[in-house]
Amino acid sequence: MVAANESSPATVRGVGAPGGRVVALLSLGLALPALALGLDALRHGLGPDPWAEASRRSGSWALVFLLASLAVTPARQTLRLPALAPLRRVIGLTAFAYAVLHLGVHLGSIGGDVPRLLAEMVSQRNLLFGAVAIALLIPLAATSFDRAIRALGGVAWRRLHRLVFPAAALAIVHFAVSWPQKVDVTEPAVAAGLFAWLVGYRLVAPRGGAPGPAAYAGLAVAAGGVTAALEFAWFALRTQVDPWLVLAANLDPELAPRPAAWVLAAGLGALALRLVGRSARSSRHGSPSRRVPAA
Repeated sequence: MVAANESSPATVRGVGAPGGRVVALLSLGLALPALALGLDALRHGLGPDPWAEASRRSGSWALVFLLASLAVTPARQTLRLPALAPLRRVIGLTAFAYAVLHLGVHLGSIGGDVPRLLAEMVSQRNLLFGAVAIALLIPLAATSFDRAIRALGGVAWRRLHRLVFPAAALAIVHFAVSWPQKVDVTEPAVAAGLFAWLVGYRLVAPRGGAPGPAAYAGLAVAAGGVTAALEFAWFALRTQVDPWLVLAANLDPELAPRPAAWVLAAGLGALALRLVGRSARSSRHGSPSRRVPAA
């Protein structure tokens, strides 16, 4: 599951590529939330509504890993670590697995009634958004293998995997609409802001490389602004809270950081990594020290 301007997993080979042990350790780490969920279910530790808690946790992790898969390319280009590229496949497939688990949990909560599930997907907007997102991820998961990449060809494969962006957008909408709280929407707003940064990065990054520090700074500010605007729209359309007060809260240092501040901080963190990497490269490839002639 990659963007169209990114190289496919099959094309990333050679020096620095992670071995099977690294991929196995990553896969184990990605499976830990599911294992924790299963243990809590066996111990009856999911609270008074275990189905709802299991649905919330599996859906949240599906979205986290989907965004993480989109973050691999910016991380690889910012840090100049080509070895990160093959990990995108593992993270993307894990996101799909958690999405399927999320759907399975909901199906279990209604007693495995498939006709009812299909009817709910049509009648309930939040379920419709989630269902379409999973449907878009199915062909991506099915073609996330070298044989499929060779069969489709690089150009067609990259075009197909552009579907990851509408899938992620729909997953965020599903996450926001299904969010149990109407006033504290920090998590959905942060997810939307980070997604805006990830999309913006691909618009400003030169093909095959990272953008300059000015672009990183602009992206951080723009993504923070998008986050604030989306939060404003949420409160204006979905609650009775004055959205202007919420917008003003972003400028009050005495209040807890708002979602826009978290997204801005993440964007500035990416800028810091870019500057550190640039400084390190300058040190390695700087001009040789000038020799002083002997007296």
